[in-house]
Amino acid sequence: LNDTLAEAISARIEPDQLNNSTVKALALNDILGEILEHYGEAQGIEETGGGTGEQSHNENATSTLTTPTSTTTTANETNSNATIVNESSYQSAKALTGVAVEMFNEIKPLAQSNATDVVANLNSGLTELKQAINDKSSFDTVDEIVDSKVIPNLQSAFNFKLESSS
Repeated sequence: LNDTLAEAISARIEPDQLNNSTVKALALNDILGEILEHYGEAQGIEETGGGTGEQSHNENATSTLTTPTSTTTTANETNSNATIVNESSYQSAKALTGVAVEMFNEIKPLAQSNATDVVANLNSGLTELKQAINDKSSFDTVDEIVDSKVIPNLQSAFNFKLESSS
C-alpha cells in the first residue's frame, strides 16, 4: 500500500508542490478542520449547513453546530469536562491532533524567517489544543483554541489567508 501511495504521489503531484510551505500549511489547516469535526461528533454535536470533512477549516465559513438538548451548555460550563458520546470520534480527534503536531514540527523550518514569535505561539496553541482534547474540554473551548490561537498564527507563519466562503 505504501508503495502504491508513493507512486501515486510522485506521478500526480509536482515535486515543488510537495515541498511548498503554503501547501503543507494548508494541509495542516485541513487537519485542524477534521479535528474539530471529529471532536464535535465525539460530543454529539452535529454540523449542519455548509460543512464537509473535505473543506478547509475557516473561521469565516458559515455553518451551524447543533447540540443535543440534553447536553446544552452555558457560558460558565464551557471549561468543564465534556461528555463523550462517540468514543471512536474522540479517538480520531486525539490521533489527528497528534498528526497536526507532527505536521507542524515537519514544516516549522519552512516558516518565514521573521516569524519566530508567531511560530512559538503556534506551537503553544497546538500544545494547548492537544491538552484540551486529552482533558475532554468542551467543544467551545477547543474551537476557541483553534480559531484564536492556532489558525491566525498558522496563517501568519506561512503567509496565507483563507477566503470567506460566502
